[in-house]
Amino acid sequence: MAAALVGMAPSAMAQAKASAKTAPPANCFVSEFKQLALSTHEPITRTQSVLNWLATNVKTCTVEQLVMINANRSAWLGASDTAKMASILESMIEFKVAGKPEMLNQIFGSMAVDRPEAVTISSGPPPLRNVPMPGVEAVGQLHLMQPLPSLPGMR
Repeated sequence: MAAALVGMAPSAMAQAKASAKTAPPANCFVSEFKQLALSTHEPITRTQSVLNWLATNVKTCTVEQLVMINANRSAWLGASDTAKMASILESMIEFKVAGKPEMLNQIFGSMAVDRPEAVTISSGPPPLRNVPMPGVEAVGQLHLMQPLPSLPGMR
């Protein structure tokens, strides 16, 4: 019996090692990204951790999930929120919406759109009126305040 247990031990250990080496399946839980970013104190480590997470999980992320991560970058990444991080996330979003110009416009707002119903022409604000105020003397277009009374010890 002991020989059987000894014979099984290496195969059980091999199975444990094999299961430990297999990475978990890719997923795109925004809450997981948030938790990873908020629980990693060191900015350089945080940057590397979230970049690794994105590289692993971006293929399963929807555009909406990436937009949500991008919108919360500064709050979740803190000092790790750099122009490079913004560019990486925006590139991922752009790749996901490739071939959909209306979606690109919605996300990045870069396309010119003719919408005559949204254009209104105004003559500007109404002119300001000269309204007399108590204690203020009007001189032409300027208003001068009356001088303050002298205080003892002040010139």
